[in-house]
Amino acid sequence: MTVTSFLDLSDEIRLLIGEKLNSKTIYAFIRVCRSFNSSYISCLWSDLIIAQFKSVTVPAEVVRTNAHCIEAITFSSTLTKEYYAITFPRLHTLRMMNDHEYEYGNVSGNLQVVLPQENIEFLRRHPNITALTYQHMDTLPKEFWEVVGTELVQLDELEFTGDVDADEMDSFWRACERVQNLHLKDVNVISENVPILSTSPGENGFHSTKAEPRRPFSGYLMRSKFKAPTHD
Repeated sequence: MTVTSFLDLSDEIRLLIGEKLNSKTIYAFIRVCRSFNSSYISCLWSDLIIAQFKSVTVPAEVVRTNAHCIEAITFSSTLTKEYYAITFPRLHTLRMMNDHEYEYGNVSGNLQVVLPQENIEFLRRHPNITALTYQHMDTLPKEFWEVVGTELVQLDELEFTGDVDADEMDSFWRACERVQNLHLKDVNVISENVPILSTSPGENGFHSTKAEPRRPFSGYLMRSKFKAPTHD
């Protein structure tokens, strides 16, 4: 078939072009005509960042309508539970990030922040996630790490910053050992609300890549400054 104009390009070629365009240009494209809207709307929604306290927050119902286009998403810790109730059939990258405005008390305390159980149920509905980033200052329950370690069957990359309860260390390390690419930074081990082990704040963190068969991950963080506890 002879291509006589830009409108004659196939959807596959249009998507390749869309991957090189910024959001402003894509937004202009989808307003040109219905054909462009159909081709490029997925490019606009493929990687979504949602934070409760940005000047413009995408309403949950709009996100739900376009959930089939979303492949990567960043959730702030202050999003309400209605966002976590959405299922994203193509999701492969999930970033659950701490909201610094909320952390330092610059927002209303009336906000209904999601509970750990809602995080767990969200993960269970998305077993095909391949990359997970979790950067919060809360302590996750054992069930969270069990889901990461056993139910995210395609998980290849894990990045974690936050606190781990000493009682949950076994589940945490099992989740860490099963991924190919591991990034740990500013991790604190907590016992009875008191930090007992902590990574060094000035370092770049621990990075592990299983480029070839090797011994199981030994549990070192921060360039061997932090070792996983052993049990007699």
